[in-house]
Amino acid sequence: EPSSVDPKNLAIKTWGLKRTKKYGSEHFDEKKLEVSATSLSADGKSLRIVVDELEPTWCMEIKFAFRTAAGFPADGVIHNTIHELGE
Repeated sequence: EPSSVDPKNLAIKTWGLKRTKKYGSEHFDEKKLEVSATSLSADGKSLRIVVDELEPTWCMEIKFAFRTAAGFPADGVIHNTIHELGE
């Protein structure tokens, strides 16, 4: 449902980890990032998310709570890493 693809339906945070022989550590330098805009492609298959303070990070979490065209919940969580930002 295109009207559900709204910045208020997204929550993004980043954090760092210390590399240890036990794999990782507790989160440090955790930051919430504000989504300033979203736009859905004409075919409804791609979503552009605008985050003004985005920078490379080892750990990022994107939570979303949208609705399908039929009105069903389309919720999820994406974990990712950003090594480099393009122009």
